[in-house]
Amino acid sequence: MKLLIIDSQPIYQEIVSWCAETKGMKTYIASDCESAWSAFNEFEPNIVVTDSIVNGGSAFDLVEKIKNKSGGRFCPVIFLSSKIDDSTMNHCFRSGGDDFIPKPFNEVLFNTRLSTHVKHVLVVQELYKKNQDLTFYHKKTELEHEMAKQVLNHAQRHNDKDDKTLQVTRLSATSFNGDIALVKKRSDGHRLIFVGDFTGHGLAASIGALPVTQVFFDAVEKQLSIETMASEINRVLYGVLPVHMFCAAFLMAISPDGKILYWGGGMPDCFVSDGKTLKRFSSNHLPLGILSEAEFEHEVSAFSVDKDHILMITTDGASELKNRENVMLGDSNLGRFFVESVNELSVMQKVHSSLIDKIVSYKDGQPQHDDITLLLYQR
Repeated sequence: MKLLIIDSQPIYQEIVSWCAETKGMKTYIASDCESAWSAFNEFEPNIVVTDSIVNGGSAFDLVEKIKNKSGGRFCPVIFLSSKIDDSTMNHCFRSGGDDFIPKPFNEVLFNTRLSTHVKHVLVVQELYKKNQDLTFYHKKTELEHEMAKQVLNHAQRHNDKDDKTLQVTRLSATSFNGDIALVKKRSDGHRLIFVGDFTGHGLAASIGALPVTQVFFDAVEKQLSIETMASEINRVLYGVLPVHMFCAAFLMAISPDGKILYWGGGMPDCFVSDGKTLKRFSSNHLPLGILSEAEFEHEVSAFSVDKDHILMITTDGASELKNRENVMLGDSNLGRFFVESVNELSVMQKVHSSLIDKIVSYKDGQPQHDDITLLLYQR
């Protein structure tokens, strides 16, 4: 800790210096404005003690320069003054002074004030260091998220694009979405869909996305059955994910005539609607990555989608969304929004936009605590 003493009187130079050195501080003494300014720039003190009257210039102007030069660095200035009128004290504080002690001062009082300012400097230095660390880790996290996005986007480059039969939207709770949505049409015309929701959200929740993506596209190319695909993805995740993580998912194969074979584990019900009725289809299994290969339940279920019907799959971030009254949207309201959107707009892209608008409006600006993935399909 360094102290700059600006005073033309040797007696105060000695007293202040002695008080500071007993606290283990390094001191530098200046007796006029010019040498004080040079000392401040070279010595870079943590605290400045100055008389209100300084040879060779104005102490108030000098303190203003010191404060401006300090910038974001916290450097308290303690004024010592034989003048204790209101005008002098006002000048001291308006120029940037942090404390005022009248001369002749009591050493006990001065030591107490100096100790207080030393503590303030140490606290600010610690806060500044922590802020630097937080800034560093924030930038590091942003870079990691950007890198992970690029890697996952590259891994999912084989995904079918949105078209008049398919729309996918992902609403992230943080800067990185831990959900995964994979869509690919096989050479036999069947469309394969995987919508997954890993435990938690953000970057940590996406660690299983790469192996799932690899297994999915390899299985599509080999035209593996849904049962085999589900078993293989589970085997990989069981070996990769830590014990507290898993992946709720729907895995579907949709034939050109609208017949759907699906495996579902841990996901909210998927919905099918024509704008009048609402059908629900449950995911009856445990999520992927929980059971070993020998224990895994690979049985699939089936249903059909007519041409005037739309299929909706969402992760639980949608139904668990809360409004200003802290009330969850819930499956029933989500299903109602879906039916209303299909009833109002027969074109699937417009249905998709309407549904997203309803979900966002329900949130009404409140924080989103989980990632949301929404997929609509129409023959």
